[in-house]
Amino acid sequence: MGAKLLHLQKYTSSYQKRYPNTTIILVRSEAAFFWSTEHAQRKDLVPVVEILEATGSITSTRRKNQVPTLEPSSLLPKHRVLVHAFSNGGCCQLATLSKILSESQIASSSTGTTGAIVLDSCPGTSSLSSAQRAFASAVSHPLMRILARILITLLYCFELIMRHVFRKRSIIQRMKHRLNDPQILPWTGKNTPRLYIYSEGDDLVAASAVEEHIADAREKGLNVQAEKYGKESRHVAHARTDPGRYWGAIGRIWEEALELEERNA
Repeated sequence: MGAKLLHLQKYTSSYQKRYPNTTIILVRSEAAFFWSTEHAQRKDLVPVVEILEATGSITSTRRKNQVPTLEPSSLLPKHRVLVHAFSNGGCCQLATLSKILSESQIASSSTGTTGAIVLDSCPGTSSLSSAQRAFASAVSHPLMRILARILITLLYCFELIMRHVFRKRSIIQRMKHRLNDPQILPWTGKNTPRLYIYSEGDDLVAASAVEEHIADAREKGLNVQAEKYGKESRHVAHARTDPGRYWGAIGRIWEEALELEERNA
């Protein structure tokens, strides 16, 4: 959340090096996303939907009288989508995208879409301490960091009231539930490879929280792999801790997705 472009470029450059002919859709996660209205959250992800349509990865969500903002590209015979979400911020955006596509009742391209999902340093819990650390880390100014902690505390108290009095699940609870939906995206199912990358040294997302979600995914019959680092690896820093291991795990999960594509051909 609030990652600098220079940091994000290290990941996009690695993907471009390994898969040079791919289209990369980069979605930044900002703190404001969490307290925005649902309408605003959905609006932020409209460009992602349009790019998926333009590349032919999904069928169009537009009505007949709507004019496309992006022209469809020359459609490929096969479509392959690797989703890589970082931390709770990326997971919440993924869950929102899932809801948009699900409610639009669209499907993947008629030619079939292959996919895999990588969850890096996520999902975590909705505890006050983890929320304060996450949002404070995205703010550099000391005074603004204090104000952010106060705001998060107030929002957390409001969320507790909504959860316990009105029985409304928190945004993190809804996100975690949606992540373990086999059809989280139009092209995914129970056999879609999913990779969790996490560590014992993450001070924002506890390893136990990730492992709880992994156990739930396996109980639901999902195809799950896990790459666990030790205490030497910090939050969303696993690629820096051991690049070979990190990208090797992603490469293997993608190869598994391609093998699944061949078997289903």
